[in-house]
Amino acid sequence: GRYAAGQVLTANPGSWGSGSTPTYSFQWKRDGQDVAGATAATYSISSSDLGHSLAVTVTAVRTGYHTATFTTSNVPVGKVASTTTAKLKKAKIPATKRAALVVRLGTGATGVKPAGKVAVYDGKKLLRRYAVSGSKTLTLPKLKAGVHRLRVVFAGSSVTKGSTSKVLKLTVVKGR
Repeated sequence: GRYAAGQVLTANPGSWGSGSTPTYSFQWKRDGQDVAGATAATYSISSSDLGHSLAVTVTAVRTGYHTATFTTSNVPVGKVASTTTAKLKKAKIPATKRAALVVRLGTGATGVKPAGKVAVYDGKKLLRRYAVSGSKTLTLPKLKAGVHRLRVVFAGSSVTKGSTSKVLKLTVVKGR
């Protein structure tokens, strides 16, 4: 199977020599530790698995033979892609005010709510870092009069990849 949230992995026990067919049992593992209740031949990858590695141990039992076990190699489960969108509450403000920026973090994966640090840049200059979970309205520091090109960069998390917003144009005018 594919190694991403929502996908189903299937353990194929293969063949274990000649004679009667063994009875198989399965135990799925995340980062080498047993996943509670994950004892079927199939395993649905969940958001809890993102950024971790999965493996399965197959145990074969057959009358007259020693019990045999085999554990697969670990397979990494990738992080979910994220999206970062930003929108200015007002595209033009006086120099005496602070701009408000609405930031939304998203993913296409069910049950994965992105959260973490975002950095707001004016061109190449870092204005400030903020903690965001889902969406948040950020109040930016006061900016000098002129045109500012703002972008928001989400660093990602243990389960989501980072992403960057489109560039927004903010005009700050002298006066009140």
